[in-house]
Amino acid sequence: ITKLELTCKFLDLARTRATQATPEGGDGFDFLPLVSVVTQHLESRFLHGNDIHAVVAGIPAVSRPEVLRTYYLALATLNRHDLLSGVGFSKPQLASALFGAARAGRVQLLAVFGGQGNVEEYVEELVTLFRTYEGVVEPFIHQAALTLAHHSALPQAQDEHATMIDLMSWLEKPETRPGTEQLLSTHLSLPLIGVTQLACYYVTFKVLGVDPATMAQFFAAGTTGHSQGVVSAVAIASSQTEEEFFANAQKAIVLLFWLGLRAERACRKAVVDPNILQDSLANNEGVPTPMLAVQGIRHSELQKHVDSTNSFLPEDRRVHLSLVNGPRSAVFSGPPQSLYGLNNSLRKLKASGQDQSRVPYSERKVRFSSRFLPVAVPFHSGYLKDVPAQLEQDIIRHNLNFDAEKIAICVYNTYTGEDIRKRPDVTSSLVEQICLLPVYWEKATNAKGLTHVLDFGPGGASGVGFFTSRNKEGTGVQVVLAATIDDVPSEMLNKSSLFDQDPHSVKFAPNWSEQVRVLVNRFRPRLIRMANTDQIHVETPFSRLLGKPPIMVPGMTPCTVQEPFVAAVVNAGFHIELAGGGQHTEEHLRNRVKKIMDLVAPGEGITLNILFLNPRLWGFQYPAVKAMRKEGIPMEGVCVAAGVPSLDVANE
Repeated sequence: ITKLELTCKFLDLARTRATQATPEGGDGFDFLPLVSVVTQHLESRFLHGNDIHAVVAGIPAVSRPEVLRTYYLALATLNRHDLLSGVGFSKPQLASALFGAARAGRVQLLAVFGGQGNVEEYVEELVTLFRTYEGVVEPFIHQAALTLAHHSALPQAQDEHATMIDLMSWLEKPETRPGTEQLLSTHLSLPLIGVTQLACYYVTFKVLGVDPATMAQFFAAGTTGHSQGVVSAVAIASSQTEEEFFANAQKAIVLLFWLGLRAERACRKAVVDPNILQDSLANNEGVPTPMLAVQGIRHSELQKHVDSTNSFLPEDRRVHLSLVNGPRSAVFSGPPQSLYGLNNSLRKLKASGQDQSRVPYSERKVRFSSRFLPVAVPFHSGYLKDVPAQLEQDIIRHNLNFDAEKIAICVYNTYTGEDIRKRPDVTSSLVEQICLLPVYWEKATNAKGLTHVLDFGPGGASGVGFFTSRNKEGTGVQVVLAATIDDVPSEMLNKSSLFDQDPHSVKFAPNWSEQVRVLVNRFRPRLIRMANTDQIHVETPFSRLLGKPPIMVPGMTPCTVQEPFVAAVVNAGFHIELAGGGQHTEEHLRNRVKKIMDLVAPGEGITLNILFLNPRLWGFQYPAVKAMRKEGIPMEGVCVAAGVPSLDVANE
């Protein structure tokens, strides 16, 4: 256990005593000064003026949530009793290096919100978020719980057999929580995912100490959402005050609840044939559902198989392209049995772990994966064509319209990539994007000047940030998983980078075009004037290394076997390789080297081109070169030709 963890355990003990009644019937107020002192000690001893998220990044990932929970609960306790003076958290922050750079215009941030289908246990993210940041996020979660409890209990919802949502009980008492299959019901998963990502965003601006208007302005590149996430994007972009944020968040959650309920009515759950289920599980494709993700195949190749599958299906059973997540990543919607047929067709292409090292590249099978997503409804397809009309009454009844004029930053349409504010009927546009229109994620995240993408979940390293990072590879765009404090793949950053106050913590992803520019500038030929002769020469790394013109004569049998030709090239001032293919014995090689040295000026050296493909020649020529160097013969280089040594041989 680290010293920070030990300090937090003591702080939690003091805070618990301060919030509980004593055995004698009194209160625990006597412990409040201790809570204040320990909190100040923690900040001065461990934080050193930085944010606690940056500090916990240095302890084991499993311990981070509990340290954060203890710290923020202590601050909340002190705040309730007006004892925050002297504690670092009481001062306005925005010392975040990343958001400071955004305010100064040095970085361009894009906020993204994910959708369904990343993980089955999506509720665990909300549970972890609530437990970790209870001292910060409790008011927001409590309001969301009241909202969902009210709407799920309405007669219109109960007529559709909606689950009564008791969010606070589900968070605090795991035994009351519905099972995984029930939680995947669309009228539960849509709003609860919305609560999770909006709560994460709420925690972020509360910890930063800024209001929603300031927070939104940090995202100069705008915001968008993957599938249902676009609703959360509109909610945060429409909020100027904390009161407005609460109102817009509840509006978003309610819209998602009713959308999920109406979508479920439009597409009742299909019963999957046991044989199909068994076959899909045996091929690691998951339980058949109305949405299938395929990664690793180009769209042009995929479309052939989709067209072939659809040619055998009636109009109302066909497969639809629903999401294009990247150049080799797509999701299809349709009846589970139809998607199973597509999977069967794709299996013929799959390598399935076969050793293809000796198969010509053009004939190799494709390495790709296909899996059914844990969703209950075929979103982004014609199968939900009746939902927008059904939802109109819900939108009017519950006042779920968003005002385009109140959206302060750009929100990108997931189908066209355009600013959603171009349409006055924002809510109708959101419903169409989720229910009917395919998602073209690269269009939606193609903001000009973008440097950082902040993914507010859900899904962590498996969520929308993952394939966004893949899409942006080499462009210099850094993806930050803003919803997790866990360790993440090296190409991405976790939540700690949002709050770190060290200017050096602002990381940028590699930009291949910039790297090429630097390399080109470093290695490009230059014209130089010689100081002693006043002549102009071409200078390259090659010429700097060898002190000769940047033109060489490579080793080749029989051209560079004989000593007169090799010596003539050397005497002309150029680099040449002696061809080892014509030196059949060590004695022959040594004699050839001696004759060349007799024909060239003192100070010149010889480079030998050795055929690695010929074990006999390599077996004596390479040791002979090392031996001649020890003897003082100027063997200045070796070219390993006709074959590439393995790493082990190269190390030898």
